[in-house]
Amino acid sequence: MAQELIPGGPEHLVEVMVFIRKDGTPAATFASRKLEHFPADFGSGTIFQSIEGGAVRELALRVVDSFGFRGLGHVEFKWDSRDRGFKFLELNPRTSVSSLHPLACGTNFPWLAYLESAGLPLPGPSREYQAGKVWVFPEVRLLRMGRVRMPQEAPSRWPWARRYTQAVLSLRDPLPEVFLFLRAVVRDMRRARTGSANRRRA
Repeated sequence: MAQELIPGGPEHLVEVMVFIRKDGTPAATFASRKLEHFPADFGSGTIFQSIEGGAVRELALRVVDSFGFRGLGHVEFKWDSRDRGFKFLELNPRTSVSSLHPLACGTNFPWLAYLESAGLPLPGPSREYQAGKVWVFPEVRLLRMGRVRMPQEAPSRWPWARRYTQAVLSLRDPLPEVFLFLRAVVRDMRRARTGSANRRRA
């Protein structure tokens, strides 16, 4: 298998979430660009920003149509500055880590999936959503990257600002946040014990 490494950082990556009806027509699309990910070279997104992305959304629809894809998925592209075009990276038949992002912007993909699976009528095609809204995963940034403040170009440097969509934190359902931090503490304690045992054996 031949692969090419496309130059450019995470800000050149764009994801398009789609929901395709059983008859092959699109019910909704949602585009976002990645501003940061972890690990730094190839990793999961920690900051996304919704974009209008008209051209790349049309490109994503052509990709899923060529595969005969149906249902909920997301398509990832990377902007190649050498020929000023988007290069297709992958099609994932699932939601992404930032699945709450389109919901906060006005597109409810889980609801569309439920309607389809229940045999209920879906609303007409929707391509309207709020562009420019930022999604952030501050827990990963803090626990894995050692970062708290957002990049300088972000609307607010505080990652838990109300204007941002959070990956996990919700005051209505705080248990996932508690579990995330407890899991991180347990993981670090195990690593510390393993490192200590290895040093004693050495």
